[in-house]
Amino acid sequence: MELQTTTGSQSTSADGRKERAEPVATERNIGPTLQRTDTEIKTAQGTSRLVHNMMEDGTYKGLSIMREYGLVLADTPNGKRIVLPPSRWATALKEIHGSVWAGHIRAPHTYARMAQTHWWSGLQMAVKRWVLGCQECGSRTARPREVVPPLRSIRGGDVGD
Repeated sequence: MELQTTTGSQSTSADGRKERAEPVATERNIGPTLQRTDTEIKTAQGTSRLVHNMMEDGTYKGLSIMREYGLVLADTPNGKRIVLPPSRWATALKEIHGSVWAGHIRAPHTYARMAQTHWWSGLQMAVKRWVLGCQECGSRTARPREVVPPLRSIRGGDVGD
């Protein structure tokens, strides 16, 4: 086994020989993750018919819809929010509600965190349905059934004794 230390573009082996280090890959494809990136959101927005229709109209239920930095945004009363297409709803809800840092927070808190950056029509109802359907939350908050022991004889003797 040969130990190597790497500094800059050269590496030194354990026996002191200098060798030219191979170039390190700067980009790697590790597959889908739970985190949403701008690129993934832009791609999903580009393929979503709902987002496309909102952009064409320029408004949706009184909210102004615009494109900034390549992302489709909704101008809500609380500021501009990213319009998340339906294909990304589950990923976003899973990340915000069930992440290690969130710890399966309740519906109002999940909604508040989601609404800080994202928007879609029916967001609050979708969050409520997601939290109610969460298996981990349900298994922790469900009340255990009361255990009733079976009836048994207490050997009281004969009647009238």
